[in-house]
Amino acid sequence: MPLPVISLYVDLRADDRGQHNVKPFIKKELQTRARPYLPRSAGRESFDRDIERIGRYLADDVPAASQGLALFACWAAQFFEPILLDEPVEHRLSVSGEPHLYPLARLVDQHPAHAVVLADSHAARLFVFAGGQTVWREVVPGQKVNRTSAGGWSQMRYQRHTENLQASHARELVEALERVVRAERIEHVVLAGDEVNIPLVKAALSKELAGKVMEILKLEIRTPEHDVMAAAAEALRRHDGRTDAEIVER
Repeated sequence: MPLPVISLYVDLRADDRGQHNVKPFIKKELQTRARPYLPRSAGRESFDRDIERIGRYLADDVPAASQGLALFACWAAQFFEPILLDEPVEHRLSVSGEPHLYPLARLVDQHPAHAVVLADSHAARLFVFAGGQTVWREVVPGQKVNRTSAGGWSQMRYQRHTENLQASHARELVEALERVVRAERIEHVVLAGDEVNIPLVKAALSKELAGKVMEILKLEIRTPEHDVMAAAAEALRRHDGRTDAEIVER
């Protein structure tokens, strides 16, 4: 019998009492899965050590904000690989001679890499989300504009100066976006911000990059990262729905 590789997927969302309800599921499943491995065998020793380590990890090392977990372990093969997810997954446990990766691959397929630009006049936040995780983030600061109360020609010059700074900030932001889109081979982009800055960002996009924009959202620059991810995931689902409908129509 091959050495046991444990593949564990758990939904880490808390219930109304703030509990994860993970321990009862794991205890029940592990007791069943341990039976094929004879006491004092190499497989059983590896299995038991993995159970202990998984228990410690779930008790001490899982951040409260995590929505899901995919964990792969085999003490005998000297690997223990937890993957924290920002998307919930269904409870599932598999023990076999190799990692069970299908649920993780399905999650990645449902949440392909996509970039999000969140911009206002003074700064921008760039994210790449994939498989329910944040895989890249960057802040692109803008140049602060000191407001004055001058009128006439001075006010007009000030207004042009402000517009030039905003356009320059948009171009710098798009350059950063192009770098990450090219490096990560991203096919989907979401733009988010306000009615002042989004037109400037759109104007700075190349034709190729503009073709990757699937939706434009209205979000505040201080929107929490998990809310940005959730809004982008919903935009991706809407985009997939439109794409599927077009395929069916054709």
